[in-house]
Amino acid sequence: MARFTTYSVENSGLETPTLEDGEFTAGYSQGEPLSGWELYDPNDLVTGIPQTPGGIDFTDAGAWNPTTAQYPSGVPEGENVGYTFATDTPGSGAFGLTQTLDTTLAANTQYTLLVNVGNATGIDPTTGYDYSGFPGYRLELWAGDTLLDYTLNPVAVPEGKFSAVAFSYTTLPGDPIGENLQIRLINENQNPGYEVDFDNVQVVSQPAGNTTSLSSTIVNNDFEEPVLVDGDYTIETPTGWQLYNPNGLIPANPTSESSSVGVTNPPADSDYGYANEVYSGESAAFVFLTEQPGSGVAGISQTLNSVLTANTKYTLLVDVGNPQGADPSSGIDLTGFPGYRVELLAGDTVVAADNNTLQIADGSFATSTVNFTVGADNSLLGQNLGIRLVNLLSGEGIQVDFDALGLRAEQVQDGSQVFIDHAGFELPILEEDTYTGLSRLSNPALGWSTYDPNGLLAKFPQGDPITGDGVGVGVDNYPTPLVYPNGIPEGDNVAFSYVPTYEGGPYSIGEGVFGISQTLDTLLAANTTYTLSVDVGNPAAYFSQVYNVFNDFDGFPGYEVQLLAGGQVIATDHNSLCIADGAFGTSTLSFTTGSDSSYLGQNLGIRLINLNEGPGTEVDFDNVQLTAHAASAHAC
Repeated sequence: MARFTTYSVENSGLETPTLEDGEFTAGYSQGEPLSGWELYDPNDLVTGIPQTPGGIDFTDAGAWNPTTAQYPSGVPEGENVGYTFATDTPGSGAFGLTQTLDTTLAANTQYTLLVNVGNATGIDPTTGYDYSGFPGYRLELWAGDTLLDYTLNPVAVPEGKFSAVAFSYTTLPGDPIGENLQIRLINENQNPGYEVDFDNVQVVSQPAGNTTSLSSTIVNNDFEEPVLVDGDYTIETPTGWQLYNPNGLIPANPTSESSSVGVTNPPADSDYGYANEVYSGESAAFVFLTEQPGSGVAGISQTLNSVLTANTKYTLLVDVGNPQGADPSSGIDLTGFPGYRVELLAGDTVVAADNNTLQIADGSFATSTVNFTVGADNSLLGQNLGIRLVNLLSGEGIQVDFDALGLRAEQVQDGSQVFIDHAGFELPILEEDTYTGLSRLSNPALGWSTYDPNGLLAKFPQGDPITGDGVGVGVDNYPTPLVYPNGIPEGDNVAFSYVPTYEGGPYSIGEGVFGISQTLDTLLAANTTYTLSVDVGNPAAYFSQVYNVFNDFDGFPGYEVQLLAGGQVIATDHNSLCIADGAFGTSTLSFTTGSDSSYLGQNLGIRLINLNEGPGTEVDFDNVQLTAHAASAHAC
């Protein structure tokens, strides 16, 4: 795996200027700009004019040193954050912070923007502000005057916490190579709530294969046909798309009161739909289902002219919308969300899907990303690619919207490698002997979720306390000569799962297991052999100079590596390796499907688990790889 190149972001941790607890700068409205950052305010929201005469409740951005009333476990890095505070009515427009970097856009390169996004909670003791609600966020990457890519609310941000957010862009033919990169951190001001906070901004890159955009092969990819006025909609399949109606939920002649698909231009300045309308263009596709939850699914699909090509990584991006409120004219109430599914197909076979993984607030869009790599022996090579956008009708709610589809194809050396998000745990970039943890981030291992089937986190509902007394997962850059004398298998970072069962600690051996998991976009395919390998580490005890604490890692609590399909374990390695202190061992497991195996078409998944079966507190993981190769049709 290629190592990352890091780029300088001025005042990346927003630590300038130095502030006391609870102190903030008046920001751009009062002539106190953040060092290194400029104001992004296309709607002129930052005026310095308070909502309350004589008050300080005005839209602004600046530096803030929040107290534990807003972030009970502290902030991810240093003391300060960058705040964007909007008192203007939701829908008045978005604003935020921007910085132009010294680095310029290069060909055949993948750039990744990493930001910790915060959702303050409680009542500010200094100002009296109530931080309830969250207005939503957007991250953008530019080169010169060209918007390269953006992501909308891709990761949920719990109240009183920060979430790590990363999104990547690979340069394409026609991009403005040589132009300076620019990043934007934006408060969407889309929903009730005032503030979005940002911290620990990083930009990195790594080499990429030749990448082409297939977005132009998607007919009407932004649903701007037909042209509609504000508040108007059609009740017919969007131009260029076909109706997907496997359960017959949509009648042959749909009406405004029946289930239907179509295109909508949500009204501006309304509590119905989206306060800021849609981000890309004016219109979006909708799938509207009036039947009871569980009655079936429906949506729209399109077969592309492009075909599935060997040794290629495909990336499909779709903005998924959760409209809000009641239509003032029809009375139709869009409260709730029925769930969605974004599918990538080859021929008639779904090869990868995002099955409702995003948490989308009412009145918001979030960006769904589906990745799929294909090897040289895939039986579907040469089949036309396809896209399917589905309303799952799996929960209370009736409508899902879709917009701004993009599709990219990148040449890779080995397409048999199934895409795993952050498989090497190399992001974020960490200084030696530092780590991310649940104490300050809701998702300290990027791309992975906390696996806690026995509820160990319930003892510390705010997450892993800084004292080290709580269970934790995250990413660590250990001083390898002390912890792993022979080094770690790949890069600088490892993932850890920590259960403190030392004498006098809050947990006991055997109380429960703890780890991380990831649901993959790739679906279990017929007649395929899957091989999962993971490097498993047993850290040695050492004294941390950075944290001034002795980490007693003596012993080993045991590990388990699981391969899943549809949430069910299909192959496992239950602690088969004997791993010495300060060493790694490689866990390998395989599973072969036949033509009628259970769970075909279900999302693959991976779990990396600390078994907590014996003395010892921590298990580390690195270099997660999953390959898929064609197997003979008679395999079972």
